[in-house]
Amino acid sequence: MSTRADAFASLEGGDDGEPAAKLTLGWTTSLLTEGAQSYLREDSVFFTPDPTRDYVTEGYLNKLSLKLTPDVGDWLRLSYDGYVLSDGPRDAEIAYRTREMFCEVMRGPLIVSLGRRIENLGSNFFWEPLNILAPRKDEADYLDSKGLRNGVDLAKVEYFFGRHSVQIACSPVSGAGDLRSSRYGTLAKAYLSLNKFDVTAAVGFKGDGERLWGFDLSTVIGLFEVHSVLSHSFRSARQQPYEPWRTERTDGWQVIVGSLYGAGTKLILIGEYYHNHSGLGGNDWSSYADFLGNIRDNGPRDPRLYAGLTLAGAVYKPTTMRRNYLFGHASYELTSAITLSATTISSIDDGSIYFSPKVDWAPRSHVAAYCQATVSFGNDLSVFGLNPTGGSLRVGVTVDYTK
Repeated sequence: MSTRADAFASLEGGDDGEPAAKLTLGWTTSLLTEGAQSYLREDSVFFTPDPTRDYVTEGYLNKLSLKLTPDVGDWLRLSYDGYVLSDGPRDAEIAYRTREMFCEVMRGPLIVSLGRRIENLGSNFFWEPLNILAPRKDEADYLDSKGLRNGVDLAKVEYFFGRHSVQIACSPVSGAGDLRSSRYGTLAKAYLSLNKFDVTAAVGFKGDGERLWGFDLSTVIGLFEVHSVLSHSFRSARQQPYEPWRTERTDGWQVIVGSLYGAGTKLILIGEYYHNHSGLGGNDWSSYADFLGNIRDNGPRDPRLYAGLTLAGAVYKPTTMRRNYLFGHASYELTSAITLSATTISSIDDGSIYFSPKVDWAPRSHVAAYCQATVSFGNDLSVFGLNPTGGSLRVGVTVDYTK
């Protein structure tokens, strides 16, 4: 197992040596109370104020999830992971999501997979600047973390050389569900395990002209896992119908420096610094802010402007506009059944903050409950003020059946 995997095992669930479950069926019921300016969904991709919605202040979420991994032989693996989500009581909706559904053929050192799957690329915990194929998520929304994302439809070939590997993945709809996506994308990756260091090098491109290359380096020193990411991306200034404000070429660096302390212990601390210089420049940012201001003032009366706001929120979240962030997470295992944790994301540039404390209680192996609060601070022109989450409180229960 790599040094990165060793450090991450306890946080991500790890490999306890037991065979993978063939069937896991879960049911989660959550009650929530939210601030007047927020409409927060568990499967949200971005926070965008809806000027036409009567905001929900109290409601519920019901989620039925299914994970199926049938045993079909040593050389073939089939996997399905999906869920049905309903919310209410007002404007009740039912959503069906397939997070992963793929088949994998393993012949010696060669692995070929086809289908939808979640690809986590790099040693960073929250941001993924190297993964050009992943659906773009809101970097300022911890609830939109890797565990809630849907997968990407792709074909992937990976070949192992001992502890090293090379991989190439192609997606016909690069970043499924992403309005910035082109009709295809390709990502090539090489992974090297050198002494005590894990190194990942990646290069990728998309049909809209976006290109990316970068490196990921991680190691473990005692109880500390240390990682860093350096990537460079380029995208032409070619305007799209949903980007009337774009006039500048996107060409910039992304940097992550972070560390995890205490893997495998009761106390786990994570910290990351993220610099993104590949978003909008100053002129385009001003045009974008004016565009959103016009939407805010006229959206309820002009459906075209409201549609523009939805596109703008999906395409250019304020979290990707040449900004600097700090991410922090702490968790403590109070007892064998109770875990306390807190997560915060802050924008260094404007001082806005997102903070979320949480209590998890697992009295039985297949029964768990949680209570989570979220709150954000920032003025109207800040990262967390422009797309506000307000405040929310969630209480939920999850029951799993595993066979």
